[in-house]
Amino acid sequence: MLKTALLVSVLCIGVLTSPSLAAGNTPANAPGTLKVLFIGNSHVFVNNVTARVRKRLQALKGRTTIRAITRGGARLLSFTHRQDVAAAIAANDWDVVVLQEATASFLSSQGRRNFHQAIRWFTQKIPRRTQIVLYQTWPWRADSRYFAGTSSNSISLWKAMQHAYGKAAKRARITIAPVGRCWMNSVKRGSLYSSDGNHASIAGSSLAASVIARTIAGRSQRRC
Repeated sequence: MLKTALLVSVLCIGVLTSPSLAAGNTPANAPGTLKVLFIGNSHVFVNNVTARVRKRLQALKGRTTIRAITRGGARLLSFTHRQDVAAAIAANDWDVVVLQEATASFLSSQGRRNFHQAIRWFTQKIPRRTQIVLYQTWPWRADSRYFAGTSSNSISLWKAMQHAYGKAAKRARITIAPVGRCWMNSVKRGSLYSSDGNHASIAGSSLAASVIARTIAGRSQRRC
């Protein structure tokens, strides 16, 4: 199932639902509803992270609706060239926009420059009243096939990721959801990866959802 999800480009614009989280339970225009938009790639839609975030936000903040614009393997810069992304940002009064960058972007200086370019575009397009949250992901597992043909390793990649996220947050009105930090500090880190050494297992996605929800709700992170 994971391989299939990665081979198929996914565009998901609309309220995300699951059997336990039907969209009808929380109308987007209901007074007091927290409105969250996710923009990213498979780290958003694998294991339905957004539905997990919504469930946790319901408990922390009350009524919540989440929408997502995603494409497998996409880098943030690619979304800045899409009219549907700009339209979605402009047409909806979002409380929070969550941005998620591809891990591969942090392997090279050009990739990191592209990341910062994308962040500048989003901060210019997103209204100032809207909270911007960076979904900080994690480095590939040390034995991951994704390192083949690169000069990087899990530790150097993680250092590059931390530096880039920190730099972006300092430059703009951005909050970091420290999923990667909590992931790397977890005593159960090995179990958080799926078999490909890149994506999250169910446990990893649960961790990600918890950290993102607590960040949006302004709660301190546990064991991070």
